Amino acid sequence: MRRQLILTKGYEDETLPSCETIRHRLNDMGYSLKRVAKTKPQKRIPETDAIFKQLEKSNKEADADPHTLRISIDAKVAVKIGEFDRGGQTRVPTKALDHDFEAAMTLTPYGIYAPELDKLWLFFISSKLTADCIVDLIEQWWQSQTARFSHIHKLVINQDN
Repeated sequence: MRRQLILTKGYEDETLPSCETIRHRLNDMGYSLKRVAKTKPQKRIPETDAIFKQLEKSNKEADADPHTLRISIDAKVAVKIGEFDRGGQTRVPTKALDHDFEAAMTLTPYGIYAPELDKLWLFFISSKLTADCIVDLIEQWWQSQTARFSHIHKLVINQDN
């Protein structure tokens, strides 16, 4: 407050009372430091509801069409692979590294799920997960499933984020 009075109002340093005096005066007037209440973000807004309504409509149409397959795709947090002790229990002695060593490898789990079939396919990616990588995974998955889904002409993809 003292600094602002000097900068914005042109007061001289020696004409103002000390910081402590100003603080007491402000407290007496009801101005004191208070914790800021954490606000919760608004959970539902009309735009989001409209998006989910449209998504629900599209998903129902896809599920009703015998020539359309709907899949949901998503990645999970990368997992470091190595001789680490994660605190689990085992019946046999485990050998783990004593300190924080580099992971032998980092894998990112990526799933393709077909809700109508209740079927999940998992992939583990050691490279960086990019849009190109996701397209390559879907293409690889589709080529491996061509015989199973020979009647499918359209793919509807639900992707998180």
